[in-house]
Amino acid sequence: MGETLVGGLLVIAGGLLTFAGGYWIQTRQWKREDKHRDYAERRQAYTEFLASWHAFEEVRTRQQPSTSQPLAAFEELQKAELQFQRSFNTLSLIAPVEVTEAAASVRDREPGAPGRFWKSARKDLGK
Repeated sequence: MGETLVGGLLVIAGGLLTFAGGYWIQTRQWKREDKHRDYAERRQAYTEFLASWHAFEEVRTRQQPSTSQPLAAFEELQKAELQFQRSFNTLSLIAPVEVTEAAASVRDREPGAPGRFWKSARKDLGK
């Protein structure tokens, strides 16, 4: 009788340990997959944000106050700014708070902001 009881307890303990181990492994896998779930989308959003910022800054600094075509220059600047804002909005939807705050500082033209954005984006992407 005693041997049967001990054997049954060992079977129950083994089952519980197997269940707990499986749960632990599965939980780690879910967390890892969730962390990298939208990696490609975030990387693409960060790339588009930087590209649109560079394009906007290039148009903004190229514009001369006494241009011969002020309306065309204004439309080009407005188009570049719109694309820059769109890329910021896309980034804001999927990026973590640190990256979004760094992107907002780029948008607001704070000194050193592009470097902070680059650093936070690389950190978020695990680089």
